[in-house]
Amino acid sequence: MSDGFWKALDTLVATSEIVIDRPKGSAHPDYPDSVYKVDYGYLKGTYSSDGGGIDLYRGSDLKRDFDAVVCTVNLKKRDSEIKLVIGCTPEEKSQIYDDRWLAKYIVERKPKLSVILNKLLHDKFWHTLGELVATSKIVIDRPKGSAHPRYPEFIYPLDYGYLKGTSAPDGNGIDVWRGSDPKGKLDAVVCTVDLVKRDSELKLLIGCTEDEKTVVEHWANGSEFMKGVMIRR
Repeated sequence: MSDGFWKALDTLVATSEIVIDRPKGSAHPDYPDSVYKVDYGYLKGTYSSDGGGIDLYRGSDLKRDFDAVVCTVNLKKRDSEIKLVIGCTPEEKSQIYDDRWLAKYIVERKPKLSVILNKLLHDKFWHTLGELVATSKIVIDRPKGSAHPRYPEFIYPLDYGYLKGTSAPDGNGIDVWRGSDPKGKLDAVVCTVDLVKRDSELKLLIGCTEDEKTVVEHWANGSEFMKGVMIRR
């Protein structure tokens, strides 16, 4: 299913203007001690949880394809984002991935650096997501068996809702799939790209059995306009 995810992101990049508003060497506006190792900007006409476009890192190799995303979690902003990595050499990727002021997880089109680095980033990423869940109320506004409000042919196979007090690209909280396991463990997320809404999101799976995780993964890829890839803990 990952091929569909990358093709959808390719389409989003190809149909958007790249805007670089924080060039290499500039300081982060909120964290002045953090200096950008490569150009940083966003895709114009797309949407992310901070109200701007989908963020991206652009490296020095203009011939290199878009081949990675970084899933981030920020407790201060109480949001999660998917940031694109475009035209970055292996050295530039290492610098981006090693910038640990955010909890993050790396998804590469052809896993290389991510195999090693995710072992180092794993605990912080899942711990930060867990803290976000623990300090938020789960609101189920689309229970199992209900129809999607805009696409009534799509029926929710599990409870679906969001974390109250968090931010997502659609203006609501971070989306949540809640399964039938009473232990309520958070042990998977789905990175999605939606070509109709022109956004990319991180959706949390809480208390889902293995069968339910498979159902969610199929749901996230059930349309030509939405594709997703699952990350397991």
